[in-house]
Amino acid sequence: MTYKQIDEEDIKHFRDVLSAAYVITGKDQLEPFAHDYTEDLVFVPRSSYYRQIQERLPP
Repeated sequence: MTYKQIDEEDIKHFRDVLSAAYVITGKDQLEPFAHDYTEDLVFVPRSSYYRQIQERLPP
């Protein structure tokens, strides 16, 4: 499999599959996903996605 950067077509696909509410593309919204807490590396991703819960969990 060849590496490919995510483009607008990919983001549209995820919006169609997940719903636009679960696809994050705004720079301010992506900032929390731009780093981890193991090193001082920062890279803002092109997009990020929330997981949908299909069924309710018991209390």
